[in-house]
Amino acid sequence: MASLLAERGRRGNQARSAGAFGEGRTGRGPEPAEAPVTDTVTTLVIDAGVWVAAADVTDPQSERSRAFFSEVVAQGLRQAVRVGTRDFLRSGEALYAALAERMGGEVVSRDGALIERGGALTPEGWIARIDTERTAGNR
Repeated sequence: MASLLAERGRRGNQARSAGAFGEGRTGRGPEPAEAPVTDTVTTLVIDAGVWVAAADVTDPQSERSRAFFSEVVAQGLRQAVRVGTRDFLRSGEALYAALAERMGGEVVSRDGALIERGGALTPEGWIARIDTERTAGNR
């Protein structure tokens, strides 16, 4: 089974439990979500079984696992297109910026366009910011 950690994971997905803990459950773990995957998923932790099933065409779950990965890639590309269009970035730059945005992180780069239009930091800029934060935290 795939372990999925997402914003809509255990909190907002009513398909996982019909009521209080244990009510409406079959004893086989949480019921699968029937809602379509949306672009709100921020982080996925994917069990090795999903990867193996996708790679092994003889596995009964191979087709479903491959469809899952196709959707994950499509979501990432859609986000990269949005970010690239918004920030006037080339494809490679857009992928880095979209990944950082999705993860709530930052891009550290030497690419001028990514720094100027995508909000990336140079390695030196990142070190300077961390030093400033440390200094401010010691006051």
